[in-house]
Amino acid sequence: MKGLKNVVLLILAVISLIITLDFSLPGKAHKESIIDINTKHQSYNNGARNSHVSYTVKTKNNALNTSKDFAQNISKGEVVHFTKSLIFGKINRVHNLDKSISEVYSLRWFSGLILPLLVLLILGLHFILKKQNEFLLIICTVGTIGNLVYLFY
Repeated sequence: MKGLKNVVLLILAVISLIITLDFSLPGKAHKESIIDINTKHQSYNNGARNSHVSYTVKTKNNALNTSKDFAQNISKGEVVHFTKSLIFGKINRVHNLDKSISEVYSLRWFSGLILPLLVLLILGLHFILKKQNEFLLIICTVGTIGNLVYLFY
């Protein structure tokens, strides 16, 4: 049983390394004109009545999730440059060279860098300290599987 657990942990580490490399490498560059900029107010049906606004920049072939600042500083017809990751095809960085603005969407920071590095840190501490914290390992497994679902979706 312990051998199987180590194999699963090694697979999690390799997947996390691949995701981090996919985010860190330059990726394939694209350049397209903006067709539309959508602002969508999304509310939740919960007791707190929370909501948020999402911004999407649409081009001929892609829909780019952006921040409020980026969406408000560009307009239809302008050209955006963006890079797609090599393995998963997710958009890593969006640029508008005319206005010298650039950004990485916050969900990409989380899924491509923060979560995989956190998993690697927890796995490293698990092996270095020899502590058997099964709960953290299950959280790492679920988080990595959820991240893969997002990246393939």
